Amino acid sequence: MSLAQIDNRPETKRRVDPALQFYLEQEGQTILGFSFLWDAIVHELVVIFGCTWRDFSTTIIPGTLYTAGALRALEATPPPATVVVSLARSMTYFIVFVYSFTLANQITGVPEDQINKPDCPIVSGRISLPGAYVRWYTATAAFLLLASRWGVLRWAATWVGCTIFVTWLHGDKHWLTKNVVFLTVGTITILGAAWEFGAALTPAVRRFNVLLSVMVGIVGNIQDMRDVVGDKMIRRRTLPILLGPKKFPWVMAGVTAASPLLCWKLRLIYSTHPLAWYYGLLLTAALFYCAYRVLVGDSKGYHHQTYMVSTYIFCGCAAIPVLLP
Repeated sequence: MSLAQIDNRPETKRRVDPALQFYLEQEGQTILGFSFLWDAIVHELVVIFGCTWRDFSTTIIPGTLYTAGALRALEATPPPATVVVSLARSMTYFIVFVYSFTLANQITGVPEDQINKPDCPIVSGRISLPGAYVRWYTATAAFLLLASRWGVLRWAATWVGCTIFVTWLHGDKHWLTKNVVFLTVGTITILGAAWEFGAALTPAVRRFNVLLSVMVGIVGNIQDMRDVVGDKMIRRRTLPILLGPKKFPWVMAGVTAASPLLCWKLRLIYSTHPLAWYYGLLLTAALFYCAYRVLVGDSKGYHHQTYMVSTYIFCGCAAIPVLLP
């Protein structure tokens, strides 16, 4: 079924954007009243939340935490006003960051979302497909404008390129480009922008960013365990599909369990704080637990929770500069 056919189905067209609906109902009357504006704002906030809530722990939370870590890494303690402005910019940036991406992902993934994420704004009928395109262009333009004014345009432009690659250029069709390439580069853009909201990048920080991003790209294949049915329907070649249900859990569990050992070898945590060793041990135990879940999981819901555990570990890694300056 084509996207045009999906967008023309009665259940998809049952709702139009509130601004248009209000105009149709109030034709000939004043439409710029408080009620209209309030309804439109609330509607858009609901749409933003509906698009992004699944990805808070991979974007907004770790990004803001990493900015806090950058502020704490400064030699001189910054004034409270500087801290507030930096964190506010970081949070705003990552809200638009994830909103722009999830809009593109849902525009190009309607058939899959009907199976895996039926509550998404497009397939649930909350917004129309043309309306989603308008929102994506607007959000992306706002994202690049904010990034330009705040000095992180190179990271934002790279992220927009990654978004286009993995959605409209079908980079999501194979596990290598979908996870290893996209997640690695995408995580570098998250960490790079987040740090520069608080401080200048140093060689040690750049090294940390690259190492952590590579680990995310490798372990990120966990996310595809929960979407096998939808991925098969759109002929996506993810590792769970290519390796099969018997081989993949063992391979993925082995990779996940080995990742903290590699991080220890490469000294991912470069802090000399007395508690650095203990924090590293805690993250190692969390990854071992994640590997265990990969082995014993037998349902989509369980696999989703396993993926969420992996995102919480990412947040824990992003918090390292905050906890271990």
